[in-house]
Amino acid sequence: MVLGYTIANDVTARTCRNPTASGPGRRFRHVLPTRPVLVTGIDPSDLRLTTRLNGKTVQDGRTSQLIHDIPAIVAFVTAAFTLLPGDVILTAPQAA
Repeated sequence: MVLGYTIANDVTARTCRNPTASGPGRRFRHVLPTRPVLVTGIDPSDLRLTTRLNGKTVQDGRTSQLIHDIPAIVAFVTAAFTLLPGDVILTAPQAA
């Protein structure tokens, strides 16, 4: 069951990341700022996701463009992990 949706920044430390693999830059524990808003009762199938860095758009896409839809992502994750209350699954649009 999905409680709701919010936005988050995975704070990737790109200088610590191996460009050919998901290195430690994506594995720092306890670093995941999220907005203090949890939206419930919405259809996540075509939401717009935009990320700007220093005024420049670096990501802009829609959830309808994800390779897998939200129910498929949740099914995949829960087949591999037991999720606990408060756990977060992140998705991202394509790079601009």
